[in-house]
Amino acid sequence: MVSAEQAASVEQIFEAALECVPSLRTAYVAMACGDNEVLRREVEDLLAHTQTPEQFHQEPVLNLPAQEPRDSQASTLTSDGPVGAL
Repeated sequence: MVSAEQAASVEQIFEAALECVPSLRTAYVAMACGDNEVLRREVEDLLAHTQTPEQFHQEPVLNLPAQEPRDSQASTLTSDGPVGAL
């Protein structure tokens, strides 16, 4: 459990680390936390569980194969509207 003061430090370092280029985050956290291992672990844990905008766009939402509609009697749309809807 961290104190309120440590929690504020964790939040400040975490937010600043998110602003860093991903390849420099580890070095920034190490520098910002100094020899405070508890602080460093807290920040690293948050970073490990945070999806950055770069990661968000790289990962598919669903990794499912395309499937045909389940309803074999689904109406077909044409320029005149649905066919077989009557």
